[in-house]
Amino acid sequence: MFWLVGHRLLLLNNDEGIYLDAGRRVAMGQAPYRDFFYLSGPGTPWAMGLSMRLFGVNLPAARLMLMFDISLMAALVFWMTRRLAGNGAAPAVAAFLFVGFSVAQPSVLLPNHRWDSGAMALAAIVLVWLCRERPRWHIAALAGLACAAAVWMTPSLGLLALTLAVWHLLDLQLRPSAIAFLAGGFAGLCAGAVLLLSQGALGPMIDQLSWIGHNYSGANRMFYGQVIGGYGALVKGVTGVELAVVASILFFLTIPAWLPAVATAGWLVQLRRTWREAGAPRFGPVYLLICGAVLIVAQAPRLDLPHLMFASPIYYALAVSLALRTLHGLSLTACAMVFLLAAGTYAGFACLTRLNEQSVQTRAGRASMNPDEARWLAALESHVKSGDSLFVFPYMPVFYFALDGRNPSRYCFLQPGMSSAQDEANVLADLRRDPPQWVVYMTLKPADYLRIWPSSDRSRLRMESIERFIAEGYTPATQAGPYSLLRRR
Repeated sequence: MFWLVGHRLLLLNNDEGIYLDAGRRVAMGQAPYRDFFYLSGPGTPWAMGLSMRLFGVNLPAARLMLMFDISLMAALVFWMTRRLAGNGAAPAVAAFLFVGFSVAQPSVLLPNHRWDSGAMALAAIVLVWLCRERPRWHIAALAGLACAAAVWMTPSLGLLALTLAVWHLLDLQLRPSAIAFLAGGFAGLCAGAVLLLSQGALGPMIDQLSWIGHNYSGANRMFYGQVIGGYGALVKGVTGVELAVVASILFFLTIPAWLPAVATAGWLVQLRRTWREAGAPRFGPVYLLICGAVLIVAQAPRLDLPHLMFASPIYYALAVSLALRTLHGLSLTACAMVFLLAAGTYAGFACLTRLNEQSVQTRAGRASMNPDEARWLAALESHVKSGDSLFVFPYMPVFYFALDGRNPSRYCFLQPGMSSAQDEANVLADLRRDPPQWVVYMTLKPADYLRIWPSSDRSRLRMESIERFIAEGYTPATQAGPYSLLRRR
């Protein structure tokens, strides 16, 4: 896993730079919200900042949390499947399928708060189940602490924390552990609040969460299973054998969207039969189905395909155990072989892509990069020196991390169609007060924003005051692929 993702730097990814820049700022002693704009809970910047303080501000240190997340999720998928299906090959199959299909998309296999909070949420779910089997106060407290960590990373996972708290109160076997669970969760929440309060960042965080409610939810709304550009664009102009190949690829790539529906429907049929025969459904499937549904709802407003991936681990355990109960003989073997072969192929393709990348020494450490992107970064590095003031507009905050640039603004990115007029005014004031030496500018049309964020506010797709500031004060220095490097006049 370290070889596959630990050194991979993707310049063309929109979002990873948000977390890289946030972790870098925390490692330098800055506080989220107080010193820089951040979109979610402070948990991920804290974790990444701690890693960078311990191991240096470099790409491998930034990726440690991601590698921990994937590894932990795979282990927990194994554990859940073993509880549902017993010993045998099923737990290993489920874990392999999860990892194989998860690593298939490099643009998703990058640090972000959803991977971090998803791992903590899954840990809380498993710990609660374990506590039901073997009631121990420390297990319950750890479950509550994991819930708190998940909430600090992605606040919408408070819905899961509430669900697990209610479950402790309703389930007679869990009720003795309720106080320890609530104490662990309360302690985790209080510890984070005290840290924010000591940094003078608690009030700014509350203001920022209010901003998210007013701005983020609308612009980033995407329907269940949606992909950027729509599925039609993926099959446009494809016919015959190529269409069959593309359809098979899409079948496996869309697993995070259709697997929850299939696993849920199948288990509801099984549970109905169990209810008739035994008088009560099994705890495990019911518990995981409810927790899985909560995790999906917590991805809102972005219910697109990549975000559903973060809620998918539970459904690999449910689906594999369901297949073991409903399929037999040749049909079970054929199903297993098809999915194992596909997962292996996807993982192999990810490894092949990694092998075809170029190893480059960057300011963020040695990185594996697409050769074109490596040339673009080298062109920028030949002009922008480490520590130079730099402003990236409107997106691609990864350049602050890759170039070790100093951003004179609190904002590492602006998203036209989501960022408010006040955000634009704040950035413009920062730029006028401390004009950067360099600007990395990427020309984007309104249609480009709408393709990625179709629910954007169409009246806010241009930030003319900042564009005018750049046009009047900067001149071209070099072109690096789609990026223009501009020098202050």
